[in-house]
Amino acid sequence: MARVKITEYKAKQLVYKHLGFPSNLLSLNLDNPSALDNLDPKKSYVVKVDQGVKGRFKKGLVALDKSSQEVKIIVDSYKKLGFNSFLIEEFIPHAKNQEKYISIERVKDGKLILYSNKGGIDIEKNIENVKKLIIKDDKNLKEIANFLEVNIFRN
Repeated sequence: MARVKITEYKAKQLVYKHLGFPSNLLSLNLDNPSALDNLDPKKSYVVKVDQGVKGRFKKGLVALDKSSQEVKIIVDSYKKLGFNSFLIEEFIPHAKNQEKYISIERVKDGKLILYSNKGGIDIEKNIENVKKLIIKDDKNLKEIANFLEVNIFRN
């Protein structure tokens, strides 16, 4: 089965929508450069190159806790490196042990979900903590929510 790459922005939009989480994501590319004008100057942001680059953080393609003015400078610097698609989201301070990992891949039997509550840039070092689940029915959100250890359903 052919692998279909999607941007982190698109993936997060899908996950947030189907799990009922609010989204504060901004996708920026050459088609919508004015999107940066709407950033709240009172907030801090994360800026990521959003083009399927592996190891972005280690390659310096992720910037954390940046002001709206810094975001513009960072995006310009990434453009000079040849990148043209970016994910910008509000920075939420957290401890490293609060990071999660999720991957969704279309496989022959359905959708393979990989999840770890020990995420972050060194996920390969925690591969033994990665749970695997194959979902055959896209409508089975309760099973997915239980797997991800989130409660989106009211009792």
